[in-house]
Amino acid sequence: MEKLIITLALVFVFVPAALWADTQGGETNTFQQFQQEENKAYASYRMALFQTNKKNQTKSLESAVSFQKQWQAITEKYIEAPPDIFANDPEWEASLVEIGNINALSINEMLSGQLSDAHDTLEAIRDELGALRQRNQVITFSDHVNNYHEAMESLLLLGLRPDDISDKNLLIIREELAVLDYLAETMVQKAPAEYLGNEDFKQVINGVFSSLHNLRQAVNENSPDDILQSIKKLKPAYAKVFIKFG
Repeated sequence: MEKLIITLALVFVFVPAALWADTQGGETNTFQQFQQEENKAYASYRMALFQTNKKNQTKSLESAVSFQKQWQAITEKYIEAPPDIFANDPEWEASLVEIGNINALSINEMLSGQLSDAHDTLEAIRDELGALRQRNQVITFSDHVNNYHEAMESLLLLGLRPDDISDKNLLIIREELAVLDYLAETMVQKAPAEYLGNEDFKQVINGVFSSLHNLRQAVNENSPDDILQSIKKLKPAYAKVFIKFG
């Protein structure tokens, strides 16, 4: 029965949003409404991304199916009646449908136990949402979190080993570290007011700064093992920000 319910969630259809407007007394959909609903769905998406990375099939499926249901509701409501800020985007409808289709594909991969593939598939949703906002000159806190993620991944993908810590690579690490410092500061500067007063946010963002400090110290001491260990710890520190607030 559980598998049947999950399978049904893979069917991504939408109801013309014009019908929604009629039933709501002709009220105009606003960006604030859309953002609130998107943020709620995005929380489920972030958890699916996190759980696939942890290789937890059950929780991955729960989160992805939850996102699918929420995103389908968003698509039904907004696909033909977007907020004004997205009204002239020729790719609006295609983007909403594509996000649902990407998630549906990830669910199929989860059902087959291909959690690494599902994680990689889900990453494309973050890119789709980022491109949607960028096309329409919309910047949210998530964009600043994503900018940090992209720079961090650039450092992680260097795949350094202890015998790779040459003067040239030390310079690369220092340059990447400077970028990450800037992007971490930007996350704080651009965080919503309610985040700045949230103790959980303070704790996880301080964890990011602590991870950067540890890497800087290791670089200054020219300790290859400590440098590599500090680089590995950047992602867990970032993940705590992304999962709760990204």
